[in-house]
Amino acid sequence: MSTARMIRPHGQSLAVVMFGSSTLGCLQVLKPGYQHCFVATQDGGQWHLMEPLSNGTYVSLLGYTHPAEIIDAFQQDGYDAIAVQRQAPVPRIMQLAPFTCVEAVKRVLGLHARWVLTPWQLRRYIGKLNGEIMEK
Repeated sequence: MSTARMIRPHGQSLAVVMFGSSTLGCLQVLKPGYQHCFVATQDGGQWHLMEPLSNGTYVSLLGYTHPAEIIDAFQQDGYDAIAVQRQAPVPRIMQLAPFTCVEAVKRVLGLHARWVLTPWQLRRYIGKLNGEIMEK
């Protein structure tokens, strides 16, 4: 087996998705508190934060920590944070879609959810995956 194939993620792994507000004027039409999203993933025990923005994508190392600590830290800063299992890779092409924070997070999570377009829709979708009953 090739080295590149061995280091690529396989199967499920835990992720934490954060939802919050945005200062971008064009996003103010979205549900307050659900205008932006980003994700933290684990690799080898260390957590990495990936935040897709309109002007770039930031990747930061969070280090060795427990997912509950990540959730608590972001909730204390006013974000809605939720843990979710990443989906195992499926050998099919994802649909074409504009690059948004939602689309970037969906791809990190391995979600094939064509009609999930806004952070609030993504939050509800993840909540259903986790067995939560969500408000509309």
